[in-house]
Amino acid sequence: MVTGQTILLQELHNLSIGLAKSNTLILKQQNSTLACQFLSGGLTTHEVQVKVKLLVNALWQASTLGIIEGANYTAFRNDFDNFSFHIKARFVYLELILAPAELVENISKLQVA
Repeated sequence: MVTGQTILLQELHNLSIGLAKSNTLILKQQNSTLACQFLSGGLTTHEVQVKVKLLVNALWQASTLGIIEGANYTAFRNDFDNFSFHIKARFVYLELILAPAELVENISKLQVA
């Protein structure tokens, strides 16, 4: 079963693959998705389509007009583990906030037991 969490983890993994073999990241917004194009020496080395809105917003905020390059790219690549952890934590937090009341009741029953 494909859930929002598995899609997020897959997109983060695909981004980490592209980060390892390039030196520039170009972001292009296309409707509700974000096309991430990794470049090395002006040639595309990897492409990722990001659909999770939380990740789309975070990537866009990390860029300058949709481009991450040079020292900013190096910093982003070196800090990607922290970036990923932050996104995963925010995703889980949002899921808990938006969880149906019955799920919250079941969790509270488990805590009492």
